[in-house]
Amino acid sequence: MSVFDPVGGRSSGGGKGSDTLLICSNDGRFIILNKSARVERSISAHGAAISSGRWSPDGAGLLTAGEDGVIKIWSRSGMLRSTSIVFCQGGHISIKPLAANSKSIRVR
Repeated sequence: MSVFDPVGGRSSGGGKGSDTLLICSNDGRFIILNKSARVERSISAHGAAISSGRWSPDGAGLLTAGEDGVIKIWSRSGMLRSTSIVFCQGGHISIKPLAANSKSIRVR
């Protein structure tokens, strides 16, 4: 399920067959709700609005992208796992792959 609420922000479901909902807000927080609409987690994630939030396919983690220019990977429990996914280096943009065996991609 993927829902867009122009007042509250964006939201998406937590993986295949999941009973959780991810809500990303304009104040930089993301909230995880359970099937009873109870807040499981409320995390201050970014210094500006979160423009996108997505669960991993297995529902074990999630990714947020904020208007602060940062992309972050989180565990389902709300622990920050990585912020060095996309970064600038000189005149290049480097994209760090999540697969351990892969090489970084550089775009000019």
